[in-house]
Amino acid sequence: QGQNIACCRPWCPSTLNLPPRPPSPLPSPPSLPPSPSPPSTPPSPSLCAAGAPLHQSCVARSVQLAQNSLLAPQQPLDSASVPWRTFEYAAGTQSISFAAAGGARITLPSAARAEWWHNQLLQNVQLDEPSGAYELCVRASATGAGSQVQISVDADAPTFAVAGGGARLQYSLAGGGAVMDACFYFALGAAAGGAPFSGRIVLDLGKVTGELSICQISLRAACDELDPPSPPPA
Repeated sequence: QGQNIACCRPWCPSTLNLPPRPPSPLPSPPSLPPSPSPPSTPPSPSLCAAGAPLHQSCVARSVQLAQNSLLAPQQPLDSASVPWRTFEYAAGTQSISFAAAGGARITLPSAARAEWWHNQLLQNVQLDEPSGAYELCVRASATGAGSQVQISVDADAPTFAVAGGGARLQYSLAGGGAVMDACFYFALGAAAGGAPFSGRIVLDLGKVTGELSICQISLRAACDELDPPSPPPA
């Protein structure tokens, strides 16, 4: 009695003072195949693909009077130090971006505005031949059908009188990105009073809905006789 009995029964924790066994390592997860590389993004196409030149009466015998006629990138848009500037009657109703290769993309509301002039693309211009005739030609496309652009040259404020006294030219775009050309012809004649004409190139965009791409805006003197056609390439 009173003896200390050593633990020798099968259930006795005889290994109590031994270090614990290390846990069995977990099996490694199966290796996954490498993630496929994302496909390379093709370069964005030029906003205005190369095509036939604008059809004007005497390209070979006249100089380009519009600055930055191919709409190369420029910033800002509200400064007299750059050729093109914008106007919007209601703030936030148009945004414009320029493609590196030329051309301007203008995003406008999905519904036509009340007036043609509620959105505009403008450039100041001076015409030194007070009795001369001129052509303003535009190449553009629209994503939505039914968009219309109004083009002209006018005298700016306060009268905004159309150069030559005629009406501004309105033309419809087919939609679907189809490129269309239009030309506004005007003759200053005696209306200029013998002095150089100072005014502005005007593209009224208030009836354009969605996205408009403008590839070229060209202003040149007009000729009574058309230039001869270019010879075919050798």
